[in-house]
Order: sequence, then C-alpha cells, then structure tokens
Amino acid sequence: MERDLTELINRVQHHTCGSYCLRKKKTPHSDRDDGDDIPDGAPAEDHPMECRFGFPQPEQPFTDILEDPKRGWVLRVQRSVMDGLTNQFNPHYLQIWRANTDFTPITSLRAVLLYIAKYAAKPETASVSLSHVLQTFAGKIEVDKPARSTLIKLMMTYPIECDFSCQEAAHIILGLPLIEKSFKVVSVNLSGSSRVMLNTEALDDDGDDDGDDGSRAAHTDALIERYMNRGSQFEDISLYDILESYEYNSAKNDWQRLAARAKTRVVTTYPDPPADINSEEFCRILHLLHIPFREVPPADTP
Repeated sequence: MERDLTELINRVQHHTCGSYCLRKKKTPHSDRDDGDDIPDGAPAEDHPMECRFGFPQPEQPFTDILEDPKRGWVLRVQRSVMDGLTNQFNPHYLQIWRANTDFTPITSLRAVLLYIAKYAAKPETASVSLSHVLQTFAGKIEVDKPARSTLIKLMMTYPIECDFSCQEAAHIILGLPLIEKSFKVVSVNLSGSSRVMLNTEALDDDGDDDGDDGSRAAHTDALIERYMNRGSQFEDISLYDILESYEYNSAKNDWQRLAARAKTRVVTTYPDPPADINSEEFCRILHLLHIPFREVPPADTP
C-alpha cells in the first residue's frame, strides 16, 4: 500500500508550473495601475512571474492552522523542502480516486462560502460574437449569390450560439427547475396599454396557488376589472394590498385572502414609478396602487 501511494504521489500529485498558473508578480507598493512588479527598463521577457497557486510551497516543520490574509484560517500540513511542489492530498481518497486531487480540510464557515461563491460565479467560455459569425459567412459567400441568403443563414445560425453553463445544461437535461423562489412576484401593467405579459401564477383562474413558473399573456383591463368589481367587503382595500395579500377565486368570482401560512407576494409595476416624486406620472401610479377605486381615475386626478 505504501509503495502504491508513493507511486501515485509522484505520478499525479506533483505540481508543474506553466502558462495555466504563472502570472506576473504583483507588489502592493507598485506605482503601476496593474500592480505588476516590472523593473524600470526591463524587457518583457524579464518580468518576474509567480504561481497563482503558491508553488513551491514553503517548508512547514509541523502541521498547524495559520491565518491567511485572503483565505482566513487554513491548515498547513507538515512538509519538507523537497515536498514544495507536492499538492496537498488525503491518502485514502487519493488511492481510491487514483488521479490528481486537492484536499483542503474545512476550517471555517467563511472558507466554505468563499469556495462555493468562487465556483458559482466562475464564468463559462463565451461563444463567438455576431460579428465573427458574419465574417465567417462573408468569407464563404459566392459572388453571384445575393446578400439576403447570407443574412438568412446568419439568422438561422446565431440564435443557437447561446451560452449555457454546465449547471444550466444539467438542470435542463434532468428536467429540474432553473430557479427556485422563496416568494412569488406579481406584475401589474399601469401604463394604460390593453395587453401585457404578466406573471399570473398568483392569479390563476382556478384560484390555485401552485401555478407554473412561466408567464402568460393577460389583458390588463381584466385584472383591473377584477379589482374594481370586488365585493363590498373589500371596499377599502387598495389594488396593491389586493395583489399582495389576496388571490382571485373564479368559483366565487371574487378575491379571497391568502392562507395563513402563505407568504405575501412582491408587487411590481410597469412602468416603474419615475425618480421624480413630484411628477404627475409618479403620483398617478401611486394613486392607482394605494388609493381604493371603483373606476380608473382620470390622468389629471390630484
């Protein structure tokens, strides 16, 4: 077992610096904007480089937990000068996995959160730009063919050149939802147009609170009419309060309060109220949202 472990360490656990990890050395006292430690008059090939993973690792006489200014508290295992390029590992996992591993014990909740955030925010490789696709087609276009055919090919090709992260692709393949929400959002159009895309999962005709995550087309006047035709028991309740804390029950043809354990909804409007709180549009939107009405008030209502 010891011989097998030694051979594995020598084969897969030794770090070799290259273009993947070497970066220009930075110094906090550099006067340059990019922080590169470049001596005055030095040629580009003489720029000092360093490994972004910290290899070779310094000698560690004994295993200890030390504070790192960037990573917080980290475990530094015992290593000699000869082991400066050996990647940290766990013997049992290494012999099971039989490939390169990077084993780091958890020392704090902050370390876990930083690790998760690092990979969750790691960007995927971007697809080629529209101009690049167009140049590719332009180089293949025949002189006697009209430009229209090239544009058709471009429009048929570019829409499929969208980027999908590994996580998004896995969710699509497994049929899992792409998002999970701890609250529901209902959007109402107060622009005056007769048709708008609404997230109506909270306002399904069957009164069911478990609608899908999509959006469907709905007539704004139908939503407003439901409010204006509300029962007398809701006379003093504003449109905002209705959308936030009530749902429409088509069987009763009226609104009803959400279940006691249901969370109130987040109400958004289109358009957003303008930044100028003294503008007529700002007052009109707030009037519609927070003052009960049976008829849509005129635009010049104070």
